[in-house]
Amino acid sequence: MGGVAAVCLARFGFIRRAGDRLATELARVRRAGSYPGGEPEDAAVLAWAAGQYVMWSGDQAWLGEQQPPWSRLLNHIASTDATPGGRALYGMGGSRRWTRVWQAGGLLASAWVLRGHERHSEWTLAGGRIREVIRHELTGDPWSGNDQRSPDGASTAALVAVWLGLVSPNHPGVQPTLDYLRNRVWHGGGVLLQGGAHTAATCIYAAVRSLVEPTYDPLAALLGLASPTGAFPTARHPARGALGDGDDALGAALFGMLALDRLQVSSGRLQLLPGIVEAENLPTPFGRVDVETMGEERRMVGRWRGKAPRLEVCD
Repeated sequence: MGGVAAVCLARFGFIRRAGDRLATELARVRRAGSYPGGEPEDAAVLAWAAGQYVMWSGDQAWLGEQQPPWSRLLNHIASTDATPGGRALYGMGGSRRWTRVWQAGGLLASAWVLRGHERHSEWTLAGGRIREVIRHELTGDPWSGNDQRSPDGASTAALVAVWLGLVSPNHPGVQPTLDYLRNRVWHGGGVLLQGGAHTAATCIYAAVRSLVEPTYDPLAALLGLASPTGAFPTARHPARGALGDGDDALGAALFGMLALDRLQVSSGRLQLLPGIVEAENLPTPFGRVDVETMGEERRMVGRWRGKAPRLEVCD
């Protein structure tokens, strides 16, 4: 899931480092389009990350340089059936739904920034078909990580579809899934997975809940899982302590994205939600923005690439 970390770096303003990291991974794409990742979803996560990188950085030169391996990767994703992935999160059985969600996200995010490519329509249609399969599978009952699995901590695999924008936060199954996680599989301050409150799974829960409940503070929900040194372990058990040493790479990246998502982007609008007090030179699809606080008043100061967006500060 290094692609998530690269997007997090880009959104914090480390554009060159993120671009170099993604370019290194795209260089590994084989002639036939396959990607030698460790998990079935890795190719799709890389495609999603590349699309997000261009959207947030506006780096058109990078886009042009990476089109050949990127397009081969997308052709391969579009023609490959999903196999269970996310085994590091969901156990050796993995989750086919998790892989399918990333396939749709990778194809659609990439197609959006590669609108001038001759195969743009094919990638859009392929991503749209996978998205419709996901929407058809998800009902109004609490979701599960797989068709044959009961709801549990792995239900966060399905919630990723909401975080990526493939499924509306208003879908009738979203609130029951959030309620199930909070009431039935909540342990030690987070979603119970791998024997404790799992940082990455709790980040996904918090991200989706914040889309459903605008007044919910997702950052406060995660701070209790950090160790005394500030690191986010893979999972934390109230009695047995942390699983793993130092930061869990995916958990730390998702927490960073959770913080960055307090700056919401929509068509022609940039909305600042509670949680960000000060920030300097953050990339957005419209250009760079600073967040300043004077007394109790926050404001955004932007340097835009084109037409300025409508700015909204929510306190």
